[in-house]
Amino acid sequence: MRNIAIILTLVGYSLVSFSQENSGEIHGDFNLSLQSYQEDLLIAAEAADEIILNNAYLNLNYTKGNFRAGLRYESYLNALADYDPEFKGNGVPFRYAAYSIDGLEITAGNYYEQLGSGLIFRSYEEKGLGIDNAMDGVRLKYMPIQGLYLKTFIGKSRTHFTYSDGIFRGVDGEFNINNLFRVQSKTKAILGASFVSRYQQGQTSYLKSRKM
Repeated sequence: MRNIAIILTLVGYSLVSFSQENSGEIHGDFNLSLQSYQEDLLIAAEAADEIILNNAYLNLNYTKGNFRAGLRYESYLNALADYDPEFKGNGVPFRYAAYSIDGLEITAGNYYEQLGSGLIFRSYEEKGLGIDNAMDGVRLKYMPIQGLYLKTFIGKSRTHFTYSDGIFRGVDGEFNINNLFRVQSKTKAILGASFVSRYQQGQTSYLKSRKM
């Protein structure tokens, strides 16, 4: 008799919304993935030591006027098979507060960001691949006139439930010529420039002795 591998996956997703004219709005979603594994010699699949593994995420976001705030609770007890095992335990690794006024947006806490096409800097989330390098710090976005977009940020990059030692600093500017000069054309012309740096104290006596 051949051994048969069985994988059970349960995914739950729901939306929660609450709104009052003077109290703002609350939106949220919940995702739960449960899997159970059995040995299958045909594909060299081994059974997990535990009966059930799970990944779970809960997002809550609050908005009122120009103010926004939110958080994400994550649970890995323990993480699904083939998922990064460094994701383990429970916690709130993502929380933020943001305020916008007169073309200026200020964000404190966690955020995702990309400079230009993302070649020199990209912070993003892809839960299915186990990627989440959210930034933790402060970000400013400013649009002084239509067609001109400026942003700067400083922070540390997420590593599982902690943050890296390095400090990132970035500046980005973008000029949308069509919007700036109100040009109606199918051809879009955009000019941009970005700069990013990372500071991290050296871990060896040789590096510490040198002045950078």
